[in-house]
Amino acid sequence: MLTFLNSYLLPALSLAALPILIHLLTRHKVREQEFSDLRFLEEIHRKKMRRMRLRQWILLILRTLALLFIIAAFTRPAIRGVDWGNIGAHEQTTVAILVDNSYSTGAIRESADIFTYEKATANKILSLLKENDAAAVAVFNENTRWLTPKPSRFFDNLSAMLDTVSISDYGTNIAQAVESADKMLQKYHTIHREIYILTDNTAIGWRKGTFPKIDDADVYALAFSTDRVNNRTISDITFPSQLLEVGKPFDLSVSVKNNSQKAVRGILVSLIVDGQKTSQSEIDLPAGAQVVTELSGQVLKGGFHWGYAQCSEDNLAADNRRYFSFRIPEKLDVLIIGESQMRKFIRLALSPESDSKFFHITERTESQVGQEIFEKYDVIVLIDPYSLSESSIQRMRAFVSNGGGIFIIPGERDAENPGTYQNILRNFGDITVIGAIGDTTKISQLGWGKSEFAHPVLSVFEKTGLPDATFRRIIQFDIKDGRVFLRFENNMPALAETPLGDGRIIIAGFS
Repeated sequence: MLTFLNSYLLPALSLAALPILIHLLTRHKVREQEFSDLRFLEEIHRKKMRRMRLRQWILLILRTLALLFIIAAFTRPAIRGVDWGNIGAHEQTTVAILVDNSYSTGAIRESADIFTYEKATANKILSLLKENDAAAVAVFNENTRWLTPKPSRFFDNLSAMLDTVSISDYGTNIAQAVESADKMLQKYHTIHREIYILTDNTAIGWRKGTFPKIDDADVYALAFSTDRVNNRTISDITFPSQLLEVGKPFDLSVSVKNNSQKAVRGILVSLIVDGQKTSQSEIDLPAGAQVVTELSGQVLKGGFHWGYAQCSEDNLAADNRRYFSFRIPEKLDVLIIGESQMRKFIRLALSPESDSKFFHITERTESQVGQEIFEKYDVIVLIDPYSLSESSIQRMRAFVSNGGGIFIIPGERDAENPGTYQNILRNFGDITVIGAIGDTTKISQLGWGKSEFAHPVLSVFEKTGLPDATFRRIIQFDIKDGRVFLRFENNMPALAETPLGDGRIIIAGFS
């Protein structure tokens, strides 16, 4: 098959028509002029003109062919795919070898993992190349990494570099690897170009991305399949809605998926926290199904903790574990901002005794928070906000966005000045203050309404129910893009939360 190494110059072949265009544009129209009888001269003129026209046509053809051949030489025509009986020198070939090292290539096939078979096949391809050939080797998963920046003729070095590569923890994207190989080969002009894809042939690897159209290279896919009947995955771990505390057990929901079309019985699922097994369960997995099991853990001190859930071994160990980490502070650092009398109630609620076991409490008035470093705290309790400066509000907003939490409790000033309260709340979300309901001189008989005990704040009351409470005044508000998890009996929000960046804001409808 005829091909052109510099195919982008093919449009220049149209320049060969220039001599013809020049000839047509410069032809002179003969003007007739009456003259005396020149019959003998006309005969001589006709013979001479025939010879001149012949020379002109020959010259025009030669000029056109000269331009055509010069431009064709720059396009570098070549013949591909023709076997001349191995006569003459070997035509140079550039090869791109793509080796899949996604985590699924760790599956065992006979006596070794699939990645080992892929590397052996890549080395075999390199050994078959000739001296004037060149090769580029890449390992790919969700990304593609070339072992050399351009094709190389040092095949032994490529094999040695490939032997140092190990299996990754990523998935597979074959399309982007093929696209990268096509770009690599386009930089290296040879007659023959070949792309080899060595993969474990997982279906999801072929579905990702869009495959490029490749016209000037031969593509070969070598699939190394394995027995996927015996494969299970820890697909998810969900932490409980309860607050994690030192010395108190907590439950984790562990999801186990059967990736085969055959049911499996008696699968052991274990929970390990800080290197110690804390619980295990035995489950049966229907074909292609996912089962959730509950496992319990416990820690005896605060700080950062780690762990993982694992299931019984199969032929692919990489997906038999799923890791997690969490932090339980030794003591929560709480900043209470408000007037002295209001701060007292919050302090007593958090620490009935003089020395709190769970909280380290700092108290400030609104006028004292200008130089306070909010990042030192885990939670800010903001009571009856009224005269906070704009800079303090923006620093609080940044504190929440970076993972902090704020609990906002309205007070008498907020009830009497809902517009000012609204201006403060709008910095933390799409929150509308409607107004105050009730009379400060009377005791409202408004009680609790719908409660979501699945929320961590209310989970401790799931078995006992909420204690009775009375309110002097409530603040009616509406919150968008948030969650109301406690309501009054008139269905107005009592407690609601809204996300802001990586943190949360909880707003109370009572003082």
